[in-house]
Amino acid sequence: MDVEALLTDLGAVLEGGGVAHFGDAREEAAVAARGDRALLVPLSGVTPLRVTGADRASFLHGQLSNRVEGLAPGACNRTLQLDARGRVVGEGMLFVRERDLFLAVDDGRGSKVLASLERHVVFDDVVL
Repeated sequence: MDVEALLTDLGAVLEGGGVAHFGDAREEAAVAARGDRALLVPLSGVTPLRVTGADRASFLHGQLSNRVEGLAPGACNRTLQLDARGRVVGEGMLFVRERDLFLAVDDGRGSKVLASLERHVVFDDVVL
């Protein structure tokens, strides 16, 4: 079974090549509030960035506005990436996982955040 057929069987409404919603929005909110089931949410405009390497936490700790070092796997926080003048390059959510860090950059600014981070990787053991 292909993904579109599976999603449709699960009650998804597909629009523009993505999931618009899963049935009734009130039911989705109730499922989210109960917390006993997974809830799929379309993330249009969000750019996923995976960060690996031995220095990943210390590198991002120096590049992002919120705490990164010392966070245990499973932790997450909202964060900003700022330029040298303190202007926002991008905003997103950082997820700490066992073997990597995952940064979900909002508002389609992922390419700008990625380019900025890549410029700052010098001697760090980091792969973006």
